[in-house]
Amino acid sequence: MNILLKTKLTDELDFDDENDTTHSTDSKFSSINYNIANSLNNQIQILNKKSFDSTNKGILNLEELILCLNSIRKLEPSTFTGFPNLKKLDLSFNKIKELQNSKIFKGLTNLKELNLNLNSLNRIEKETFSYLQNLELLDLSSNFIQSVEKKSFIKLEQLNELNLRNNSLRLNDSSNNKSLMSPFSLLKSLKILNLAENQIDFVHKYIFKGLNNLTHLILHRNKIRKLEENCFKFSEEDNEESNLIKLDLSINQINKLEKNLFNGLTNLVELVLFSNQISSIDELCFQDLKSLTKLDLSCNQIEYIRKEMFLGLINLQNLIISNNSLCDLDENCFYELENLKKLDLSYNRIEGLKMNNFLNLKNLEEMTIRVNEIVHLDHCTFI
Repeated sequence: MNILLKTKLTDELDFDDENDTTHSTDSKFSSINYNIANSLNNQIQILNKKSFDSTNKGILNLEELILCLNSIRKLEPSTFTGFPNLKKLDLSFNKIKELQNSKIFKGLTNLKELNLNLNSLNRIEKETFSYLQNLELLDLSSNFIQSVEKKSFIKLEQLNELNLRNNSLRLNDSSNNKSLMSPFSLLKSLKILNLAENQIDFVHKYIFKGLNNLTHLILHRNKIRKLEENCFKFSEEDNEESNLIKLDLSINQINKLEKNLFNGLTNLVELVLFSNQISSIDELCFQDLKSLTKLDLSCNQIEYIRKEMFLGLINLQNLIISNNSLCDLDENCFYELENLKKLDLSYNRIEGLKMNNFLNLKNLEEMTIRVNEIVHLDHCTFI
């Protein structure tokens, strides 16, 4: 086993241990007294409280422990009780299948980052992380997680970022009941929630309730067909503004954007909807998006742009509608977009442009209309 140690007191120390590390039940780390312990690419399979010498002063002061690229398949209760000052724990690229006991992480009261990326987890039990009350980042990406218990993230009151990307997660129909707790509802400090590359097909209006501080919601590459009205209204108060800055719904199966879908998202800056099946957008759908600067509707099935479609987008700077089925633009359809700088209408079926199509686009710097079927331009179309 190779352990790389770094410290503020010395530059670098390298320990070579030729002993077998398949069962790390003896104290293999008893000589550590530095800030970072790195045990990469070994064959450690089991960790328990005897794996580390908790009487060693170095263990007590350790701030970062990296155990990635091993074969760890089991973590026993109280494994890390000897690390009261640990701030970062990396268990990624292992074979951990379950976290059945909340006491696994007992004693890690100062932990800020926990990385369980690329393991074999298939579910998250309730109170799994209840001892990690100061945790700020939790990475559970690239596992096989199908379900998350309602109280899985209880007591994670300081969590800022939760990464569940690339799992098999679904949002159950039971989340549609206001009286039932969402697994995310207790994460009052959460700012970034990544649910990309899962199996989500329906977003219910209560699933994100309580996430008042959320700034980034990533739902990229799921199977979403339906977005329930007010599903992005995180607060229980009608007049409370959302803090969401970026919403990514790209590469899903959404076919319609309904009128009240984005109500309350007054601070949203970027809305990503490319590669869906959108053919219908209700009038005033975007009316609350006063801060939006980028809207990507590319690679959908939109055929017409109506006059009221973009009402409210007073600060929009970049509008991408390429790779749709556009054949007709209403006169004055972009009139509200007086701050628009970039407009991409390429790869559509537009046959003609009317005189007032681009009226009031006084700040436009770049417009792309290549690969269309234009055979007619009204006089003064671009004046």
